[in-house]
Amino acid sequence: MGVLRGLGPAVVAVLVVEGVVAGVFIAARYLTRVFMRGSPGWDDFTLMFTWVLQMSFVGMSIAACTQGMGAHSSDLTIEMFARAVKLELVAQFLVSIAMGTSKVGVSLFLMRIVTNKWHKAILWFWNVSIMTLSIFLAISVYAQCQPVKSIWDPRIRKEVCPLNLTIIATVMCSWSAAMDFFLALFPWYVLRNLNMKRRERITICASLSLGIFAGTCGVIRTTGLDALSKTSDYLYETSPSVMWTSSEMTLTIICVSVPALRPLWKGLSTRGFSSSGGYQQYHDGSGQNDVPIEFRNLPTSDKQHGYEASAARSPAKADDNDSDTCILEHGNGRMGGIHRKQDIELVYEEEVAATTSRQHL
Repeated sequence: MGVLRGLGPAVVAVLVVEGVVAGVFIAARYLTRVFMRGSPGWDDFTLMFTWVLQMSFVGMSIAACTQGMGAHSSDLTIEMFARAVKLELVAQFLVSIAMGTSKVGVSLFLMRIVTNKWHKAILWFWNVSIMTLSIFLAISVYAQCQPVKSIWDPRIRKEVCPLNLTIIATVMCSWSAAMDFFLALFPWYVLRNLNMKRRERITICASLSLGIFAGTCGVIRTTGLDALSKTSDYLYETSPSVMWTSSEMTLTIICVSVPALRPLWKGLSTRGFSSSGGYQQYHDGSGQNDVPIEFRNLPTSDKQHGYEASAARSPAKADDNDSDTCILEHGNGRMGGIHRKQDIELVYEEEVAATTSRQHL
């Protein structure tokens, strides 16, 4: 293993710590979904895939640091410089995809909550646009110049460079930062009129607002990209950008994981974990358990483990249960007037389908 030089130790420390922190949040989020709130969703799988890419990025960056990343070019041989740049390019390829998937994970999380079609259409626009830019940036890392070896080996003459990686990276990073700010503010607008507990609404909105800090990291990183194309001390100058990229991605993972971890926190702090199985029904204690229950959007098949249902409600007296979201449809009732809703939770054994009446975060 080579000696870490210059900013190398700082790069390794920041990336490893942030990678571990992100992994802890994602693992806790996944376990909460599996054992406390039914089956995980596409947002969980997207974030897990993001973390795999992040740790691959961390591994390649550490390897690059052992070869000279973070050091001044004057302290490296040409062979060391070429190996370090080659490894850093692999890391850049991986993190380009990870930056896009991390934003998509947040967007998919919001799609589990919002109900209006145009809200979902806006989120899909951001998903498609950020992934298009992410993939294009990843391809550009190796397609920027021909022959490819000339990108990392200064001894090989560049014949043609059809793509300007600095411009592409600036556009991608700017759009990524803009999406961070959008995802931080959008929930305050779309959730303001949803019939859900005020505490739940504030938890979701406040945690996603941490995306402002992720966006700030993206802005700082973006402002330094132009200088990278004008410096001869590439391995030293790119080190801060690598750390800011890792910080942005980690903050994105944290902010989208906090709302999903609320059931875990409530279970640990109030009543602990329940080991009882079978069928459980939550009611208001009024004895009116024979009221009709209305099911909406329940899956038709009972063979898949871990279904999610939109709602199972009865027009009985509502109580303040420990719902993770308690998102109820709003609008006029069928017969007019004001209706109070009661949430019903159904939990089946693992051999049957695990069905819950509440939308999960």
